[in-house]
Amino acid sequence: MADAADPARRTRGDKYFDDGHVLGHRMVDGQVIGEVKGSQLEPFSVVIRLPRRANADVNGLLQWLAETTGAAGDFDKGILPPDRLDEILLDGEESPVCRCTCPDPSAVCKHAVAVAAAAGREIDSSPMSVLELRGISAMEAQHRLAALMARADDALTKRGPGAKRSTGPTTSAPVLEVVERDFWGADLPAVEIPAPTEMNPLGDTDPTLLHAALRPTTVLSHETLRAVSDLEDCWDHLKSPPSFDDSASRPDRDAHGGDDDGVVALSFDDDE
Repeated sequence: MADAADPARRTRGDKYFDDGHVLGHRMVDGQVIGEVKGSQLEPFSVVIRLPRRANADVNGLLQWLAETTGAAGDFDKGILPPDRLDEILLDGEESPVCRCTCPDPSAVCKHAVAVAAAAGREIDSSPMSVLELRGISAMEAQHRLAALMARADDALTKRGPGAKRSTGPTTSAPVLEVVERDFWGADLPAVEIPAPTEMNPLGDTDPTLLHAALRPTTVLSHETLRAVSDLEDCWDHLKSPPSFDDSASRPDRDAHGGDDDGVVALSFDDDE
């Protein structure tokens, strides 16, 4: 698709996909069918048709995945040899056929590029879904692959202890570097902690905005003023929190060491 579309349409199609213009798509029977929101009221319908493949090609791929060491795991990560990928998609001499209901006469319009990008994103996130283009759902492919791998294990067991699976083409492994430094970063330079300017949000900002925000929560105007006063008290407490030892030196404690908070204690023995 990237080679068939001109650079301008390819760029606009990628942007259409990034901006969420692809309303939906599905992959079935060698086709990618999707709808793209364009410049008109109705979305444009897009059909991308791939060259036909026989069922034997898909079966051969599943058989190869089951019998080749590490191939199924690589395929689950999106790694597949080019010749095997050609068996289910298209080879270098083939190209997809695109149809769109938009008025663009080009062979590959920006809407087709957007739908192809959506299908590519789905295949990247779930490589097994590529088989849906050949009429096999991802779930069915997993079941068939599991059955073929079990059958391959049985055949390997019957061949004897020295039998081995065939190996697929080697892929370059990621290079791991040993980092000679402390894991927790104790050897890293200290980060300079910024010292922001202290401010009073109640005094340094426009008070009318605070009054306007509190007004819907009150009925009378003096209730709004009381709410602002309460917020100021809260801010003062946050700035200078009381000490846990302040209660020991409070003058309003009674002779028994209790607080006189204005609550009248009732006795259950008042009748006597």
